[in-house]
Amino acid sequence: MFFTDEERQAAEASTTAPSLVDEHS
Repeated sequence: MFFTDEERQAAEASTTAPSLVDEHS
């Protein structure tokens, strides 16, 4: 799944690794 830039930045700010996994899933 891909998120909007705002949501991606928020996710990356919270935790990077899980964010990347979710993006590539």
